[in-house]
Amino acid sequence: MPAFQDVAKKYALPDKTYKDKLTLLGGKDAIDLYYFGPAHTNGDAFVVFRALRVMHAGDAFANKGTPLIDTMNGGSGVAYGETIRKAVAGIKDVDTIITGHSTIMKWPDLVDYAEFNRVFLDAARAAQKSGKTAEQAAAELKLPEKFKEYNVARAAANFTVIFGEKK
Repeated sequence: MPAFQDVAKKYALPDKTYKDKLTLLGGKDAIDLYYFGPAHTNGDAFVVFRALRVMHAGDAFANKGTPLIDTMNGGSGVAYGETIRKAVAGIKDVDTIITGHSTIMKWPDLVDYAEFNRVFLDAARAAQKSGKTAEQAAAELKLPEKFKEYNVARAAANFTVIFGEKK
């Protein structure tokens, strides 16, 4: 990137990268970094503090509701639910999750969030197939009762993103 071509700015670049998992430190201090694909961005990492059974999910799981999909940084409404589902399937021994906005949640909340994003994507696909606009799809959105507490304020924006990805 041009911003980092100056030698004086290279300190800001990582000296270690990974594709799917990287373990830092060891023993009781071990920290696992996981990547399962795009969600909020194309660089969402799930950070697991093994000994504490705690994971920081960043903005891939910011709250219970329609997520902010940062398309300018590779976020994907189509891949979002699958990425969360892969995290649920691929990460073990976590009880507590710190969300992207520092709310503390439990592992079953992440499991539900994966389902929510799958249901939302299914609704988007059905709405697009029937010729609805994103605004119509958002106005007519019907979610299972278990998601009644979810904030769906971004529904129209997320339908727009998904419709754009599905063209």
